[in-house]
Amino acid sequence: MGKNSLVTLLVLGAASWACSPALAQSYPVKPVRVIVPFPPGGADVTLRLVQPAWQEELGQPVVIENRAGANGIIGTDYMTKQPADGYTLVWTASNPIVTGPVTTPRETTYDPVKDITHVSKLMAGVVTIAVPASLPVNSMREFIDYAKRNPGKLSFASVGIGSSQHADGEILKLRAGIDMLHVPYKGFGQVLPDLVAGRVQLAFIAYLSAVQQVNAGKLKLLAVTTRPYARLPGVPVVDELVPGFERLPVWSASVHAPAGLPRPVLNRVHGSLSKILTGTELRKKFEDDGYIVTLNTPEEFAAEVKASLAKTAELIKLSGLQVQ
Repeated sequence: MGKNSLVTLLVLGAASWACSPALAQSYPVKPVRVIVPFPPGGADVTLRLVQPAWQEELGQPVVIENRAGANGIIGTDYMTKQPADGYTLVWTASNPIVTGPVTTPRETTYDPVKDITHVSKLMAGVVTIAVPASLPVNSMREFIDYAKRNPGKLSFASVGIGSSQHADGEILKLRAGIDMLHVPYKGFGQVLPDLVAGRVQLAFIAYLSAVQQVNAGKLKLLAVTTRPYARLPGVPVVDELVPGFERLPVWSASVHAPAGLPRPVLNRVHGSLSKILTGTELRKKFEDDGYIVTLNTPEEFAAEVKASLAKTAELIKLSGLQVQ
């Protein structure tokens, strides 16, 4: 390398380093659009709680845009095709990041590792196994016995073919030795009314949605899916009752950007959310509503996404669910 070339590289490197703090300080200079790849009333519920504080922290409006379809894949795909400048982000649950790419690879038009900057996982929800109050069972064991006496007559709901709830139901069937019909819906807003009415007999439902119906005497909770939850004393963890049951890797809220997001902008987005979600007031609100704040670094999250894709593929194969 010639002397002039070396000098040029050093100058460009110094200029890049010098511009990084300036880029972080200047971003954002216009509204930040946040895509939610599901219908209203789903993943955007947590975002709308964060939105006021996030706008204040960034000094710009945070504009929420629902782009639903294909279990979150359509809106996520749209995000990956936008400029990597921090002005288009996606706020999503795990399905389009680690479930859909495995269960519906033909529909997934992006590589979840190469085409996305993973900013942070934000929250994991407490998920329950819920049944209608009218169903004559009061425990997971009673449900399994009832299902064995009525093979093929019970059904479980999910938010779509290939969704994490679909796989969870298939793994439950396998491990419990029962036969249930899968009933896919287009969104969670359609699942709950049919479960309450007894048109389907089981669903995996977030604590906040389930507990309101339990208190109204319309649902019964048979188990939680991951760990004991203090607000549901006496409700057991499903793998204690159904040996070998394991849920797909899932979470309730995370933030992502197109691949190639400049590090100063990535740091600004991540830092703003970290500041908001480590604050006591909002964090307590989420924890009271059945969410566990799970902030991690971009590097940790990228590694988790890779590991979760591998684990999902393993569990999908175990479940016998046909890849679309």
